Amino acid sequence: MSRDFEFNGVKLSDIGAVITEKPSYTLSFRELDFTSLPGKSGDFITDKQRFKNLTVSYKISSIPSLCDYNAQLFVYRLSEWLLTSYDYKILRDTNNIGYFRKAVCTEISKPIVEASGMVWTTVTFNCEPFLYSENGTESISYSATSSNSYAINATLLNQEMWDSEPIIEIIPTGAVKFSITINDITVTFTESFSNAVTIDVPERNIYYSQTLQPCNNIVSAMKLPLLKSGENTIITIPINTGNDYVLKIIPNWRRL
Repeated sequence: MSRDFEFNGVKLSDIGAVITEKPSYTLSFRELDFTSLPGKSGDFITDKQRFKNLTVSYKISSIPSLCDYNAQLFVYRLSEWLLTSYDYKILRDTNNIGYFRKAVCTEISKPIVEASGMVWTTVTFNCEPFLYSENGTESISYSATSSNSYAINATLLNQEMWDSEPIIEIIPTGAVKFSITINDITVTFTESFSNAVTIDVPERNIYYSQTLQPCNNIVSAMKLPLLKSGENTIITIPINTGNDYVLKIIPNWRRL
């Protein structure tokens, strides 16, 4: 199988090129500050509770028999594809089947052109620290109706070793008001709402799903819930609810 990568919905092979060397494995590291004090052996460690971004590089070459462009046009096509967007896009490669990264291309090295017309270069991406599971992009739904007293009591298994940051959407059929507890973290809606609401843990925000208007003013929460490695409990408790609602969770399973 040829080594390939896909960025922002376009594959390297779509423009007649391949990865020529298998990318080396890269890992992200916890961001820590070490502070030394006179007279004390051993530094104080401050954990910033985040992982650092990492770089992923691919050595690539065009294949003249597969490429519809001459060397100059190939370089133009490559740069137009990779360098015209400066926010995170989805990056997949054949080295990590079933997973993807969130990445932005930061460099295309000076191309080397051979007499045959083959172009060699290295493409470098700056990536968020985690690999995300393709399975974690699928929405999981739970229904609250009169048959279950407008409450949800469920479990959700995270098979990865790292906590994930889910996106949770509540879709009501009418005015609802309840609290949702995932493991030991509770989010309480202090006012009734009848439009779909999203709890966006990666973005640290709560908003109306259709308008994207923040609605943090109708929510009480010390922090937003994570899905820990292993089994997670999901419980909703109605406060003043007489209408059905659906809870949808995109779990965003991830690994380093």
